[in-house]
Amino acid sequence: MTEEIATQDKPGAVALPILPERLAVYELLEGSMKGTKNLLEGYDSEEVQRALALGLLGSESVEEVFAAQGLKPWSELLGVPCEVTDVHFNPSKTENGPGFYAVVRLTALDTGEVSSRHIGGYRPMAQLLYSWSRGLVPFKAKVVEVGKAQAGQSAPLGLELL
Repeated sequence: MTEEIATQDKPGAVALPILPERLAVYELLEGSMKGTKNLLEGYDSEEVQRALALGLLGSESVEEVFAAQGLKPWSELLGVPCEVTDVHFNPSKTENGPGFYAVVRLTALDTGEVSSRHIGGYRPMAQLLYSWSRGLVPFKAKVVEVGKAQAGQSAPLGLELL
């Protein structure tokens, strides 16, 4: 695994190294995207529940602690400028995807509303993994459609920096 993204196709571009303490996670998630690692192998439900509980303990309000547990998708904020303040990656049971999704803590820049949302798909996962692994979080972005919807499916999504 290389610690830098190749930049030979972009003269003058600077390669951003992966933070050493994040390299193992990067390699694991990259392997999931390539289909060479199964993140659900050795999946520890108790550890996931513990992480969720610790997340609740870090809540900023009583409303947040007792809010409905289901996360809304970031796609509901399509086109809304947001600041991504934190990212957590979780294994996914969804077939035909990168094998993981992200829970993203964000602030909507137009309203100031802070929320946690989920997002998946190859492109946004690659963008979030790249940013997180190189210490580029927080950053400002919005979810955009990057292609046309296929019959019976929504359009593929990606992130656009602001």
